[in-house]
Amino acid sequence: MSAAADTLQAALYARLSAALAPVPVFDGAPAGQPYPYATIGDVSASDGPLVDVEAEQHLVTVHVWSNQGGYAETNTLLAAIKAALHDRPLTVAGFEPVRPVYRSSTAFTQPDGVIRHGVIQFRALTVRP
Repeated sequence: MSAAADTLQAALYARLSAALAPVPVFDGAPAGQPYPYATIGDVSASDGPLVDVEAEQHLVTVHVWSNQGGYAETNTLLAAIKAALHDRPLTVAGFEPVRPVYRSSTAFTQPDGVIRHGVIQFRALTVRP
């Protein structure tokens, strides 16, 4: 992965930690973490669509986890993430401001029948100034 992915993830963590507080955000949740919480994961990168510019296209996935009955809490967290990131300028160290673009989201019940899991994805283009 590239340096852009690392700095993008740091910027996402800062934005989401503020937007979801008091719900914690993790890169990887510790064992036994109480619900609800969010995790940033599954960041992929490919060459950007721009010519003669150092750019990368990223696909970023954020997960939310809840043990509340129904999907209200999961859907609320997914909506808060979308509001915090979609088309909102994000300061990424060493790059022009990034404007993540909402791609998709889904919510489902884990195989245990109790835990609700939400997944939301964004595209983000990082461009060196």
